[in-house]
Amino acid sequence: MQLIFKLPATKPPFVGILFDNIRSACTLNQDLVNLRKDEIYFIQLEVRGDKLELCLSFGVRNEKRVYKELSYDLEKTKRFIELTKLNRHFNFSHVIKDYDKEKVVKTLEGHNLFVLKVQGLYLLES
Repeated sequence: MQLIFKLPATKPPFVGILFDNIRSACTLNQDLVNLRKDEIYFIQLEVRGDKLELCLSFGVRNEKRVYKELSYDLEKTKRFIELTKLNRHFNFSHVIKDYDKEKVVKTLEGHNLFVLKVQGLYLLES
């Protein structure tokens, strides 16, 4: 899995996880989209050597879902964080490659577009 970023012109900045396997992309944490899409989400990125850990936190009990061992580009990550430091809204999605394009997946149950609204993005470096 790989961490990706985009800066679309007419939408909030985009943080995504690029999956190799479509089934995993459609099923992992699909309950968040299907049942808890109106929660307030925050993303914490933590550098773990040459990999990255993404922690998605939400809810009044500060629940967490963690994506481990993500490949990433540290310079692109820092640049994205710098360019979006004043933003308070982001979109988070699961993505697959469809030929040469990256495409947001739909959940297996419910067939909902895998998009969560995020209100904060933070990078922790060791």
